[in-house]
Amino acid sequence: MGTSPYEGKWSYTVDTPDGIFKGFLTILKDGKIYSGNVTVEDMTIELSDLKIEDGKLTASLNAEGYPLEIKGEFNDDVFSGDLIGPDFTIPFSANKVKE
Repeated sequence: MGTSPYEGKWSYTVDTPDGIFKGFLTILKDGKIYSGNVTVEDMTIELSDLKIEDGKLTASLNAEGYPLEIKGEFNDDVFSGDLIGPDFTIPFSANKVKE
C-alpha cells in the first residue's frame, strides 16, 4: 500500500489565549484526496478544504462556530505552521506519532 508520508496521527500542542490545548491531527488519503480531523479534549472536528501540495498543508475547520485555518509545512515527522482565526495567528506544530 503506497501510503503518503503525511497520513497518520500527529500529536500537537497549541498555546492559545484560552490556554494550552493538546490533541491529535489525523490525516487520511483516499486516492488523491486528503481528509482529516483534529481532536481537542473530547471533541473531534472535521477538516474541510484539506489540501497538501509540495509538503504544504492548508485546511479549514469550525470550532464551536469559530472559523479557523491551519497552514504550514511538513519536514519529515514534524509539521510547523499557524492556527489562524479572525483576530489572531498563533504557532501550531505537531509531531508524527509512531505506530
